[in-house]
Amino acid sequence: MRTHHRPNARARVGLTALALALGVGLAAPLTTAPAQAQGAQAVQSPTVAANVKHADAALARAVTQVRAGHLRRARNWLDVVRSRARAANVGALNLIGAPPVDPESDDPPGPPAVTKALKMDYRVGTGAAALFDGRAALGFISTVRRTVAVVQRRRAAVIDKVVGLPAEGARADYADGLTDTLPIFTREVTFFTRALSSFDLAPTARTALDRALARSRDAQAAMERAFGGGERPVVAGR
Repeated sequence: MRTHHRPNARARVGLTALALALGVGLAAPLTTAPAQAQGAQAVQSPTVAANVKHADAALARAVTQVRAGHLRRARNWLDVVRSRARAANVGALNLIGAPPVDPESDDPPGPPAVTKALKMDYRVGTGAAALFDGRAALGFISTVRRTVAVVQRRRAAVIDKVVGLPAEGARADYADGLTDTLPIFTREVTFFTRALSSFDLAPTARTALDRALARSRDAQAAMERAFGGGERPVVAGR
């Protein structure tokens, strides 16, 4: 039976190297101080961009607390990540199909909001999932699991609505921006695949990563069908 514990220095270096290689922002600097965790649910940010910024900042705080061994504090910040990421995705979802804000502009607000939200989903989803490595505390694992699942499920709703738009109509507004996001879906699948083979995982964490990988593959397949410009190979393990 494997013993799960806090990663030693070598393990932490390995985790950081894997995260950096895959483009996961574990050590992103905190540029904005988000609301305190206990008040997160009461905060209403008016824009997708603001919620994205706060989600990224809260993840950076959570990572800092994990590295310091303060798992309860880290859980509080992951609650903020979950709240802000949910709000960003709902905000983007609500802008899909909305008319231009400026009556003299032909640019609808949906495409940039969706692109921004999807890029955030990759960063915070994989960044949170990386915290499974070497952790056995059930409460902490549960919080990480919920965070990853909420981010991926909210993202799925955004993707479903966008790809459901007429291909020769409203979806065309999203083509340029979302085609540029396709590599992050490949990186995400690669991240979860490698995490399952290289992380020190408690059984519940492994189950959560298995499910996250399945959701990630579904998202990648949907995006490739809609914006891939034809058949593209899916990464190994599909």
